[in-house]
Amino acid sequence: MQPIRDEETLREAIARVKARAATFQTNYYATPEQTRHWIAEGRLFAVEQADAVLILRRDGEFDRVYHAAPDPRTLATALQSLNGGRALVSDIIGRPAELPEVTAAYEQAGFKRYQELIRMALWARFPACGGGLARPGPSVRVAQDPELPAAHAFLRRMLDPYADQPPTVENLRRAAVLVSGPAATPDGVLVFETIGLSSTLRYWYVEPGVRNRGTGGRLMRRMLYECRDSRRILLWVRSDNNDAIGKYEHYGFRTDGLADHILMRRTSWQTNRRSPTF
Repeated sequence: MQPIRDEETLREAIARVKARAATFQTNYYATPEQTRHWIAEGRLFAVEQADAVLILRRDGEFDRVYHAAPDPRTLATALQSLNGGRALVSDIIGRPAELPEVTAAYEQAGFKRYQELIRMALWARFPACGGGLARPGPSVRVAQDPELPAAHAFLRRMLDPYADQPPTVENLRRAAVLVSGPAATPDGVLVFETIGLSSTLRYWYVEPGVRNRGTGGRLMRRMLYECRDSRRILLWVRSDNNDAIGKYEHYGFRTDGLADHILMRRTSWQTNRRSPTF
């Protein structure tokens, strides 16, 4: 495993895999900006073989695994070469019918199913459910820089580090962060990003003790107002979280057919509040 020193080295490694075979598959969809950021932090590593390359990104106590390979058989062989004591997590994204072969390659290398997400989309002319797109009230605000550490701490409490990819404070600085409640102890946080005419809802959480009091709705309506010029808004949600799916459907979101199978490999399952039972 070698550290990736620059973006060009990574591009060339992936290009070599593509050039050697008639077919090609990958789950590395990071933007050039994200890649440069991870390289600058010393978090990207590569395992290059004759016919495939694996990309590992350090994420706290575990590594996220990405691949570039010509076919599932070659991918399975490459994944089996990974060793070491760190937990490994990978996201396999696509339409459900496209995922089983790639998922099976990871399972051959000792990965297990951890979580499944589905994507939902809301297209133009957002309904906003009862609130319209009128300018929202002052109870929800765009967080200023001094408030971001508190919003970050709030999200860290709410998120599953393996499935939800918790943001850093720097990530929040590059996004739009809506908060409700006191600056030091927010009771609701919503994070979204807009690129061009497309927006992505990253996180939408309310403190358990104040749920069912309208906080979540106010956050959502504020986001819809801020995204009123977007052509679509996308989000990912756990496929078994019927409560959340129902709330998104209330605001006009619908599934669009994409799924994310999250797979994990570790030698001993640590105890945490969201550890799966296999």
